[in-house]
Amino acid sequence: MATTRPALHAVFLCVAALLLAGLPLPAMAATTAEEMLDRGGDLAYRKASAPTPESRRLNPDAVTRARRIANRLVVSAVNMDAGAKRLDWAVNVVSGAVPDVRIFPGGRIIVTDALVDRAGLGDEELGAVIAYAFSHSLLRHDASRVVPPASAASADPNRLMLDYADAVTAATRDVRFTPAEIAAADRTSLEMLARAAYDPRSASTAWRRLGAAGNGVVERSPVTEERLAALDAGARTLVTLYEETRARAEAYARSQRPRAPPRITGQPQRSDPFTR
Repeated sequence: MATTRPALHAVFLCVAALLLAGLPLPAMAATTAEEMLDRGGDLAYRKASAPTPESRRLNPDAVTRARRIANRLVVSAVNMDAGAKRLDWAVNVVSGAVPDVRIFPGGRIIVTDALVDRAGLGDEELGAVIAYAFSHSLLRHDASRVVPPASAASADPNRLMLDYADAVTAATRDVRFTPAEIAAADRTSLEMLARAAYDPRSASTAWRRLGAAGNGVVERSPVTEERLAALDAGARTLVTLYEETRARAEAYARSQRPRAPPRITGQPQRSDPFTR
């Protein structure tokens, strides 16, 4: 009998728990600027995730769905780049009228419920957009835009963290990636999808659908025919990897009953981003 998609999700979540159970603390040799950027990014992310009086009541299934998909992609990111273990991966959903995603340094992203619930995207297509956002963070396209605050030499760490949070907020409010950055994130996201047993061919489908709407995330990451052609071409080179990964996941699901692992949350934890 064919393995169901929920079983595959359970497999990847189990692998995530095994991979990251011993997640190390960030290196103590990190510079003050790097530490403050991370702390400021976390604070900016938390502020942006907080509900406002104008926020609509969120469908809890939307949050669960986004994080379930993100779990599989984080496993891929770690397999692709060992440095991904040092990021505080987190996903949150906020109410929004248009399908959008906002990227914060350190692997933290916020997606709108319009993207999760109302854009007409299947799990693999939504995964393609989340993988794209994660890829920008993995490639440090977000962190590179943050201008260190004037108080960078301040002896007050609390003041400095607040200033870095403001700098991150300013840098991520309406970030527009360059064509080269978009192309690099697209390439990385395709591999991330294939290694998560998501069909990389879903990426071009997702971006075509979002491009037709013409608002939200595609205003800052434009969808052009050249970009779609590159996505299609890149996906074709990764079909074999996708099929091999999917076959291994299905074989694993048949061989044993996976344990229920911890889950990614909207509140990243320093020691283990998969715990609540």
